[in-house]
This record gives sequence, C-alpha cells and structure tokens, in this order.
Amino acid sequence: MLRLQLLNFWMNIENFRNEFEKSDDYFSGYFSDNETDDIVKQINESGAKLLLVCLGAPKQEKWIFENKSKLTNVSLCMGVGGALDVFAGVAKRAPELFIKFNLEWLYRFCKNPSRLGRFATLPKFVMTVRKDKKKNK
Repeated sequence: MLRLQLLNFWMNIENFRNEFEKSDDYFSGYFSDNETDDIVKQINESGAKLLLVCLGAPKQEKWIFENKSKLTNVSLCMGVGGALDVFAGVAKRAPELFIKFNLEWLYRFCKNPSRLGRFATLPKFVMTVRKDKKKNK
C-alpha cells in the first residue's frame, strides 16, 4: 500500500498502531498509472514532509523514482515495504528463532513461496553492488 503518514518518531508502538488504524491519509496500492497524478496532487495538498511508500520491491522504488520530482513538500520518501504492516500489528514477525539467526527472510519465503522471483534477483543485486564498489575504489 502507498501510505502517506506524518510520523512522530517519539511515538510508542501502541500510539503508532492507534494513529495508523484511524488515519485517512493513505491510498490503496491497487491503483492504475492514470491515477498517479491525482495521488501526487493529494500528497502535495496534504503538506506531508515524509512519505512512506509500501508497494513492495521494486514497485515502490520505481514509483518514488518516477514521482519524487513532482512531490513539492515531501523532504523524504522511503520505500518501507511491509514494515508498516508489522508496526501497525497487521502482519506478524517471524518466530524469535528465525529473527535470532537473521533468517526472517527464509520464514517469509516459506510462508509465501510466490516471492521466489524477488528472492532470485537478490544475488544479482549483491554482485552488482560489489562490482560497482570495486570499480569506485
């Protein structure tokens, strides 16, 4: 989902959940390309300085890249995927054992195997970053 939220970073999680649930400042992630201009207009009219885009990778990054120059008030755009759903209590985190061993990604994959395409692109991304890093040394 594309969510427009002004967040107070000193808010505790329970307050965040309450604000998230009653907020009208969000848009469903299911919108067509011809609705983008209206969404950008509403974001601009809201005066939001922080925009959290939760469309999933790479869709959220592409949306930010294509629209950041049109966002007149927004100082920071962040693609946060499903993180907002976890903070809001809509989605659950992996069991503690997976988190402890940095395998939360594996848990997510097992719960939703349709993510295989996205996971398959990660090694290519890592190799591209390493290659670029070596080139710029």
